[in-house]
Amino acid sequence: MDKKRIIIISGILIISLTLVFQKSVQAADPKPITLVYSSFLLENLCETDKWFMAEVEKRTNGRVTFKKHFGGSLTASMETLPALRSGAVDICNPPPGYFPEELPLAGMMNVTRIPADIKTVSNAGYRVYWSEKEVSKVLEEEAKKQNIKYLFLHPSEQVFFTRVPVQRLSDFKGLKLRSTGLYEPKQVSKWGAIAVNVLPAEWYEALSRGTIDGIAVPIEMASDYKLHEVAKWVSFSSGCIVSRPFAINLDTWNKLPSEVRRLMEGMRGEFKKYDEDAYFKYIEKVMQTYRAAGCKFVKVDPKEQEEVRDAWIEVTIDVWLPFAKKRGVDKEANLLLNRWLELTTGKGLESWKTALGR
Repeated sequence: MDKKRIIIISGILIISLTLVFQKSVQAADPKPITLVYSSFLLENLCETDKWFMAEVEKRTNGRVTFKKHFGGSLTASMETLPALRSGAVDICNPPPGYFPEELPLAGMMNVTRIPADIKTVSNAGYRVYWSEKEVSKVLEEEAKKQNIKYLFLHPSEQVFFTRVPVQRLSDFKGLKLRSTGLYEPKQVSKWGAIAVNVLPAEWYEALSRGTIDGIAVPIEMASDYKLHEVAKWVSFSSGCIVSRPFAINLDTWNKLPSEVRRLMEGMRGEFKKYDEDAYFKYIEKVMQTYRAAGCKFVKVDPKEQEEVRDAWIEVTIDVWLPFAKKRGVDKEANLLLNRWLELTTGKGLESWKTALGR
């Protein structure tokens, strides 16, 4: 074989091998993934969500990116679950209490406020959602029916802001308090308060005009609604909730590469710690705002503060359990509430029924 022919054949082989190599590299190159995130909350209340998304982008070397929408610009509060369920958005934060028919079980931890502090509600929430075999399965199945999967939680504490001094529970007698839903009106009526339904957009005006005398509101949200300008007394805690689970559309989740799913689920402990730290930092910041505005923080009687929690337990047993039974989840509701009470109060459902004479 002459030299010229050898050179031609060698050139063809090199070109062929180069093309094969390029194709194999392209095949191995992962496709980019863009996920649409939407929150009905203002951006300053979504710090942990933003941190998580930034970390996922970094840890996947930019393979996963997020389109972020805040402040209800894409989904208003009552649109969160329908949009997430349908896949109109990939990640959203539907408060279960806003959707009692669809999420009656998860809703209990969102609309009744039994836990007394943030650490307790956070620890108990992560346990029942992911670490309590039977209970966690119940919540997972409920979410699956809505085509969603819970990834993380956000805890929140509600505190009473009032126009007039409230130093004891007896001071609530005759006061008009913004109270909504099945549970809160029954809870505040125990002290003679009058429940008034007021939409969030009307909170400030209702307080300033005296349409209501007070409101139990997430302490971190009061400054966004400028409630501290018209309600100068801060007194009883109304308990803590799992405010808005961080959830992903189930179809979207199932399409994600396994390594991305493992990454996200593996960040659960980091998310929890970051969220708790960010929460307390933000609360200190807004507390300074409230003090600067002349708000007075009342030191209430610890025994009366316990009465507030016990009243939530009573309402949950008397009202939420029958509500869940009507929706065909009686067994699941009793299972969930028993474990929730054990984790948040140290006593189970039957013990509380006995204590309350039920």
